[in-house]
Amino acid sequence: MRRLLHLTLFVLFLPLLSSAANRHWVGTVFPPGVSTWNNIANWSATLGGPGGASVPGAADIAIFRSTNATPTGYFIFFADNITVQEIQISRTGTGAVPNITFSGNVTLTGPGGVAPSQPALTLTGNNAGTLNFTGNLTIQGDISVGNGAIVNSTLLTTINNNTRATSVATAGTGVINMQDLTVNTGANAMVLGASNNFNTANQFVVNGLLTLQSGAINSLGTGTSKGELRVGGNIVGAAGFLASNANLKFIGSTNQSVTLAAGTQSNWNGNVFLAVDPAPVDENGDPLPIATVTLNSPFILDATGQSITFTQGVLNTTAVNYLGLGAGVTAIGASNASYVDGFVRKRGTEAFTFPTGDAGFYAPIHMAGNTGFTDPMPLNPGGLAPNYAARYLRENPQVPFPNNAPQPTDGNATPTVLTLSQQEYFIFDFVSDIAGFPPTDFASANMPYLW
Repeated sequence: MRRLLHLTLFVLFLPLLSSAANRHWVGTVFPPGVSTWNNIANWSATLGGPGGASVPGAADIAIFRSTNATPTGYFIFFADNITVQEIQISRTGTGAVPNITFSGNVTLTGPGGVAPSQPALTLTGNNAGTLNFTGNLTIQGDISVGNGAIVNSTLLTTINNNTRATSVATAGTGVINMQDLTVNTGANAMVLGASNNFNTANQFVVNGLLTLQSGAINSLGTGTSKGELRVGGNIVGAAGFLASNANLKFIGSTNQSVTLAAGTQSNWNGNVFLAVDPAPVDENGDPLPIATVTLNSPFILDATGQSITFTQGVLNTTAVNYLGLGAGVTAIGASNASYVDGFVRKRGTEAFTFPTGDAGFYAPIHMAGNTGFTDPMPLNPGGLAPNYAARYLRENPQVPFPNNAPQPTDGNATPTVLTLSQQEYFIFDFVSDIAGFPPTDFASANMPYLW
């Protein structure tokens, strides 16, 4: 009985030790209707071989490869819900790369392991065709998109947890377009391949909602070759959102927002670009207002060498939901077309120009800096660098701040009465990290010089 038991266990475990099976599509292309995934006649165990192999399952690899003999315009349409380990799409010779649409839900389980030999989704070859997912797409593994290739996912794309980092890479001028993206990689990261941030191609685009459920979004490359995630919708970060170093660009044609859970509000460590659609139109082609980005939580950029670039669009903030910039972080390019409407906080005493504005007017506040400040009463007990909050308002200051006192003068022996502007005013405050500090009579002389 003991020997029989051991033999039975061996038979049960044997399939788990087998490797993934390759299954090559040999069904029709550009059919008059829908192709059938679950038909063994459409699958071969070898490239160019006869049909009749098993349908690729959750542990198998589905391969679509055109040859020189394949007619130009290789189109396949599937309506099935599909679960498969990998999908590989490519060509040999001068054949056209397949164009495939999946209208059902697709789950790619990925090869697993620490260093698999291939991604869960591969689309390669010059002028590499288009892959459309019009149902939900779930991926656990890498994505590789080659020159000229386009991947469109028009519902929800989910990058799931894996035993290793998940790399979403485009080589050359590939594009990955997603409607909504959920990143749920646990302790790992979704890693964008290196790209050219100033190129219209080689893109990772989320047109709708980006949900940072868990894990991070990191990037290969440095400087202008660093991977960039372009987002046209709202961004929501849950408590599991980890520090991420990919570049982030806001590109919306409608208003966007950022909502980050407590403890994650300083976790975006890549460069940030505000570059919304400069000429959005509705479905009839009529002009729409330029999109804005609103912070529903603090958004703190405090990584070494980090920057935020203002190109197009207004960032809306409040005293509570502010844009926070750490020491050494730079703000670039603000103008009447792009600035912060609300509060900007800056930590440190180095010279800095706050990118503030209101009502279509860019009105920066410049802090000349005072790195040698040594007041005996520290600005922040505990050694933290001081934090300053600035805001510009294009409105009459005598409305929120009635001028019931005598008119101010210039302080000369024969004083000249000064007239308060009724057009605009600035707010500039020291913000302590310690509740109740400093006292209300804290001298304004303790602040760096402004002009």
